Amino acid sequence: MTPVLHEAIVNGQRLRLFRPPVEGPDFPWHGVDDLHECLGLPTDLRRTIMRGLRSQVVLYTVATADGIVTIAPHFMAAGFIEGAIERGYAPPWADKEYRLSLLAAMKKQTRHLGEADSLEFAIAAARRPADSQGGAA
Repeated sequence: MTPVLHEAIVNGQRLRLFRPPVEGPDFPWHGVDDLHECLGLPTDLRRTIMRGLRSQVVLYTVATADGIVTIAPHFMAAGFIEGAIERGYAPPWADKEYRLSLLAAMKKQTRHLGEADSLEFAIAAARRPADSQGGAA
């Protein structure tokens, strides 16, 4: 079972964030279906996106207390959010709500580190190349 690291509300919908399933410093990963719901993406667009994503190497499927969840790294969430806002599916504040949720999850993820080490971890996560953020599982 993969526990939820942090659960938040983004644009009135539940967003679950998880510890990264990859080695090294990385930002928390998001539940893909959760984020699509938060962004108000229509069902047909969600299906199209998921078909395209299945061919990518940065998705993981994990078992949670709520069932099977597909998770993806932060850089993908940032792209989804920007696109959804630009196309009018999500309000501009959805980005801020997501980022505040990410910050809360990151604090939980690094709480065992001291303040300086937590900052160092976040800097290393930000510098991590997108193509090294996982593989299909």
